[in-house]
Amino acid sequence: IGGNVFPNLGLMDVVLPDMEGGLVACLSLRAWQPIDVNRTEICSWFLVEKDTPKEFKEHSYHAYMRGFGSGGAFEQDDIQAWCEASQTAKGSMGRRLLQNVALGIANRQVDREFPGYGEALMGNCSDTIWRDFYGTWLKYLAD
Repeated sequence: IGGNVFPNLGLMDVVLPDMEGGLVACLSLRAWQPIDVNRTEICSWFLVEKDTPKEFKEHSYHAYMRGFGSGGAFEQDDIQAWCEASQTAKGSMGRRLLQNVALGIANRQVDREFPGYGEALMGNCSDTIWRDFYGTWLKYLAD
């Protein structure tokens, strides 16, 4: 389970392998803070209920660190991909070719039963969420 609070706060609840071959739940809170046009600081916190048994806390923490810590398998993989994509976009092909961001443009589905403030979009494999995110961000910056 994962979600974001606009514009830069994320929560992720995942199940990861522990050191003994089992699975353990991990809860992470993240904040993205732009530093300048080419750099963003990402802070990631491991969360666990205070009254959770010590053994579970240790298993969960170690799984979190192996997955999402600064040397974690997922974090390193994701960061490398974003860095390479950014670098590639600056190259000659990136400057010469247009990027196709039309994935799902005709399939924007609003959840009409969402009880909260604003619109909730139905999950699908598309760029809808990113278009709405950056469109909203642009609106706030322009005001």
